[in-house]
Amino acid sequence: MFHEHKEEISAAITLLQQAEEKANSILYSENLSPLRQQVSAGLKKIVQSLSLNLGISNPATDEDNGPKKVTKFMGRELGKKETKVAVSPEPVLIEESAGDGHDGLSPEAKELADKVAKVYPEFNSLSNDEILDSLSDLEIRGVAKKAGLPVTETKPKKLDHKYIDLIKSSIVEKANQEAIAAEAAGSKNDKE
Repeated sequence: MFHEHKEEISAAITLLQQAEEKANSILYSENLSPLRQQVSAGLKKIVQSLSLNLGISNPATDEDNGPKKVTKFMGRELGKKETKVAVSPEPVLIEESAGDGHDGLSPEAKELADKVAKVYPEFNSLSNDEILDSLSDLEIRGVAKKAGLPVTETKPKKLDHKYIDLIKSSIVEKANQEAIAAEAAGSKNDKE
């Protein structure tokens, strides 16, 4: 229907995309975040509508208008979250093995152990939303286990902000206990 005006509509699309970028930069203040999102979403819908009228698939507008997903974490690309598999009704404890934690583990388990080891030191510096958006349930449960919490594949049932806060406080408590133990061992060695 509008194919005879493809050039004009394409120019309008480009102009609207530039307007969205300019509006986002002008409305960058935290206080204006809801307005910025509303303006951005409205302009994206208009661009998408015009693109569809021309039969153009516009990758810039094909994404949803919600918050962007985290694709990198601590400088590394994130893959898809693990798919959930049916588990037995009996909870299975996630246990740490002796040594480097990789003895006799499957490649997937080794990869999970490596991710947990990388995430654990930085866990408290991340926001709860970043943690829930960028880490799989198993990775979060692995950090909780490393922090000393009783964790299984099915318990706790829900990983939410409250549980993330509990993990963070357990990490701090464990670090304090380790520091006290190291100090006590150091003073014991000084006496000998």
